[in-house]
Amino acid sequence: MTDPESLSSRLDRLIDTFHPLDEPPQSSDEIAQSVTAALGRSMSAAEIEQIRGGAFDDVEPADPDLLAAIARHFNVPGLYLLPGNDEQVRSIDEILHLVAKARDVGVGLALRGDGTDLDELAGILEKVMQRSSPRR
Repeated sequence: MTDPESLSSRLDRLIDTFHPLDEPPQSSDEIAQSVTAALGRSMSAAEIEQIRGGAFDDVEPADPDLLAAIARHFNVPGLYLLPGNDEQVRSIDEILHLVAKARDVGVGLALRGDGTDLDELAGILEKVMQRSSPRR
């Protein structure tokens, strides 16, 4: 079983969270293309697959800029995929959980740009989820 705090688990969480309900998650190739464009240097789908497969779970990642670019591709802070940020990672994970729940009940979200305030978004999602839950 994969450690929920591992790099591979966090990347899987991003991939599983950020896709429309009626569409499959982004492919490793799509992510690699976006990261390549953002960094201005090549990244392959195989590298994404290595990260997802746990190749870097027990070692310090060789390229923190690459990991930060992957996180930013999903509009989360770059530190989400970097080691040593446990408190921030837990906070972001809570928001990701809310985003996934909102998507699963049909609330459409479009997160664009670096200006997304994740705490504000979490507050909004909690209110939406309370309103959309069945009343007894």
